[in-house]
Order: sequence, then C-alpha cells, then structure tokens
Amino acid sequence: MNERIKIIRKELNLTLEKFGQRIGVTRAAISNIESGNRKVTDQMCRSICREFNIREDWLRNGTGEMFENLSDEEKVASILGKIFTDKDSDIYDFKMAVFRELGKLEEKDWAVIQRLVDRITK
Repeated sequence: MNERIKIIRKELNLTLEKFGQRIGVTRAAISNIESGNRKVTDQMCRSICREFNIREDWLRNGTGEMFENLSDEEKVASILGKIFTDKDSDIYDFKMAVFRELGKLEEKDWAVIQRLVDRITK
C-alpha cells in the first residue's frame, strides 16, 4: 500500500506536505508511509480514498482501476476542491474572484467564452 500512496501523490502532482495537508497528517508522516517506516491505518486509508477519489480495493490490494468512476458533476466538484485547497496561496483571492464572476455570467456570456476556448484549443 505504501508504494501505491506514492503513486497517487505523484499522479496528482502533490508534494509530501500538500498530500498530508489534504488528509490531515504531516509531511513526515507521508514520507514515513511511502518509505515503509509507518503502516497505513484504516482511517488514513479511508481518508485517502475519500479525498482523492481512489478505489479502496486498488489502494489496499492494487486491483482494478486507481480512481473511482465519477459523474461529470462529481468530477467538477473534485476539480474545484483541488483549486481551492490552499487558502494561503498568493493567488487564492484571485481564484475566488474569478469563480464568483463566472457565477454571474448569463447564457450569452458563456457563448462568448465557448467561442474563445474553441479558438484556443484549435
């Protein structure tokens, strides 16, 4: 399980500290887990699965897919959760302002943004 936790952290591009913060433990705790010096408790296993949408069977046994299959709405909620995890970030207030303003957009405004994104992605 220790190696799979490291795989999760690397897949999500998180530092030891950021990963630990998300599940309520220290950087040192994650380092000790990844190196095999500390066992993963059932509670920590459940926290990792819940926080990062990991299938418990994969985390415990390495079988099946790593990530839970999520609905589109759950995927968006997960993305937003990741965007707003670090309140101490220098750009946290900017991120909040962007999403507050996006929430005020009317349908015609979204159409303009859609055209812009379509041009960027082509």
